[in-house]
Amino acid sequence: MSGITYEEYVSAIRNKYALQSGGDLSSLLAKPTRASLKKACIEAFDIRKQQSDKKILKQFFDIQDEDGFNIKKEFDKDKFVPIINFLKGKTDLIQSSTSLELVALLIDFKPRPFLEYKKNTINIANPALQNKPENQINQEPKTPWKTITITISFISIISAIVYFAFNWKQKDCMTWSEDHYEKIACDDTPGSENKIADQEILEKFVKAKMDTIETFFDNGRPLYWYTKTDGEIELFTAEGEHPISGKKLRPITEIIVRKYVYKEDL
Repeated sequence: MSGITYEEYVSAIRNKYALQSGGDLSSLLAKPTRASLKKACIEAFDIRKQQSDKKILKQFFDIQDEDGFNIKKEFDKDKFVPIINFLKGKTDLIQSSTSLELVALLIDFKPRPFLEYKKNTINIANPALQNKPENQINQEPKTPWKTITITISFISIISAIVYFAFNWKQKDCMTWSEDHYEKIACDDTPGSENKIADQEILEKFVKAKMDTIETFFDNGRPLYWYTKTDGEIELFTAEGEHPISGKKLRPITEIIVRKYVYKEDL
């Protein structure tokens, strides 16, 4: 696990703003007000190309429209107050992670969001990996084409034999395999615990890797479900039960994200 903390991410964003006052949107961000921040967000939606940026903007303004960016008349502009206080140095931290990511995209802080910053900082801190040519990093021993062809043919023959020998067995059960469910033949041995196959679970229920997640919510709706094990959380892409312990999964909340993903002291 990386040693990069959420507080370091916050500090890096604050330092960039102090140096550049908002970059290409500095005319609207140098002296932030509710009105100027709203205008900056509208401009940012057009000039920021990352999909994660557009998701953050829509999430902040609670916009349901999939394509447009129409801010509701009843939008509470007081949501900008914590951001204004942060930019003016009146506070060192923004409690809402969505609001902080909004600041990051407005000033075009890179890399963002936090998990991307965390991952990229790890690479920078490892010069042995950073300076190694990409083709050497990903290069694997070359296998002669003749060997590959023979291997594929052998595997195909074995697969065909297995299929025709066992196709009478109906595969209508499933078992957990590392991070997903796999379809298997039910075990008719007395006392065996068979989990009946569920196509929706087979397709949608996966254990998620936190360092690959860009956003945990879609317009306020949770995209992941969690359970705590030994003081750490495990995330899954659908609701249901933990595949091993059987504990019921709970929808992710912003408090859980801040405490267990961003490692904030709450």
